[in-house]
Amino acid sequence: MMKAKYGKFLVGKILEYGDREARDMIVGEVLGNVGRLIGHKEAGMVVNDIYRDICTPSQKLEVLQELYGPEFRLFKVRIFPTSSFSTMCLIAEDTDCRVRKECP
Repeated sequence: MMKAKYGKFLVGKILEYGDREARDMIVGEVLGNVGRLIGHKEAGMVVNDIYRDICTPSQKLEVLQELYGPEFRLFKVRIFPTSSFSTMCLIAEDTDCRVRKECP
């Protein structure tokens, strides 16, 4: 429904006025499909709103991991981001990347 021209408005209203259970259900459907949805004209705006306004810090981390590529999408890092968390720390968790100097 997020891909429909006017369906995005319905999803937006559910996210804005719906209860926590409805929001969690929509966020759960988006996680795992972020890479495909972000490139869509209509759905990209909804994904942006979900990331910006609704996602918890751990859900934001999952969205970022999906955007980095298939390795991060398949082998998700289950860490809770701290205030000093950066994307370099996420990349440094990869065994092929050895730029761990910037991570705490």
